[in-house]
Amino acid sequence: MDRPALQKLWRQLYGSEAPRNASAGFLTRALSHTLQVREAGDVPPRVLKTLRTIAGGKVPPAGSAAALRPGVCLLREWNGRTYRVEVVADGFRLDGRTYRSLSAIARQITGAQWSGPRFFGIG
Repeated sequence: MDRPALQKLWRQLYGSEAPRNASAGFLTRALSHTLQVREAGDVPPRVLKTLRTIAGGKVPPAGSAAALRPGVCLLREWNGRTYRVEVVADGFRLDGRTYRSLSAIARQITGAQWSGPRFFGIG
């Protein structure tokens, strides 16, 4: 669509004039988003809350939809070695061995008492 067509559609959807200095690219993206929301619905509030939590650098609580699930891999570099921990149904797997907690893995790696979530940067 050319700019006049985008401005016309903007008036129809928003009931006001399009921003004066908005580029055609911006108008296209904004209009596309609005049309998609009208057709498919907006992002559920709980998903937005989780995304805001993650964007703020925090890990969602264990009971939330964004908690660690089987299949997720955690990486941590320690003393020149990169450790890859996979979340599995019954705990966490490192080097073919399953541990009940991340703290047990952090202790195995460092030889010291660590909070596993803190060691892996998720808590």
